[in-house]
Amino acid sequence: MARAYDTLRYRLSGSDRAKLMDAQYTWQQSDAQAGDLDKTLGGGGQAAALQRAEAALERINTRANELEKYARR
Repeated sequence: MARAYDTLRYRLSGSDRAKLMDAQYTWQQSDAQAGDLDKTLGGGGQAAALQRAEAALERINTRANELEKYARR
């Protein structure tokens, strides 16, 4: 994800770069909130921890795919 984000960040300038950076910041905040919710609702134990990790990886993978799609344009 970082590579795709950096590619876009260096390719864009001005207001387009600012929009990308704002969108990434918003995504990071949303991801943190989703992680907190997973912890609250997910319960304890090793199985719950693995499910939280899987959910986090899925969120990151989805965002990385979005950024890579934009980078290919």
